[in-house]
Amino acid sequence: MDFIHIIKIILFTTLFSLSSCPVFELGKKLDESTSKKEIEVVKLDKKADSDNDLKKYLAKIDSTNTVLNWKKLQCGLYINKDKEIGFKFNMVIGHRHDGYTTAYRTYLCCDEDSKPLKSVIDTTTFRHLGSTFYKDKRNVYHYYDMAGGGRFSIYEGVDYKTFKVIGDSYAKDKDHIYGERHGILENVDYKTFITLKGAGPYAKDKKGYYFWDDLIYTKQGLKDSIRLSITPYAKNFYKLLKTKRLIK
Repeated sequence: MDFIHIIKIILFTTLFSLSSCPVFELGKKLDESTSKKEIEVVKLDKKADSDNDLKKYLAKIDSTNTVLNWKKLQCGLYINKDKEIGFKFNMVIGHRHDGYTTAYRTYLCCDEDSKPLKSVIDTTTFRHLGSTFYKDKRNVYHYYDMAGGGRFSIYEGVDYKTFKVIGDSYAKDKDHIYGERHGILENVDYKTFITLKGAGPYAKDKKGYYFWDDLIYTKQGLKDSIRLSITPYAKNFYKLLKTKRLIK
């Protein structure tokens, strides 16, 4: 396992310890399509120099949500008094993660220039597939979680009929393996790719072992992940592989 892989594992375990929140459209980078709401959060970072400013901002968001009277639908989405459909998520405020509140994404992807969810999603068939993937009778959807508000979008380019979630952090269709944070995994071996419930972002194929989209290469690399990680995923994956006799 090289130095870069070790750093990524340490960063993942650090983030896991700081937050329990879950969480890109194919072909798009994280720094593209910055939303108006995300820009507002950046502006807030410059303004919120005191706890009082932050409390006022959080109170404003909470007050707005109360007035809108959000109600949970059977499918897991929410509807407000104005008949808008919302995807609920946890928003982190401030560059130092100074505050947390609940927010609702009512538009696809990023901002109010996008299509409202109520004009796209069929709430009678909408369901959570697992990981960060969702589906209704027309589309597969994906939520990419970010501190200031994530992106909820149609997952373009997948085969709708065969798309399904595998394990905790991956999905597949008849053509590709997908990572919840990286989209199509071009370099994995489709036929031998394996991940399991309880394994988090760990997987394997005939080439070796994976952490997200990174090839760890060897069984020793997986053992190094177990040693470095403060999350249970690497250890669980190793145990599950031994139980299923997929590793010696």
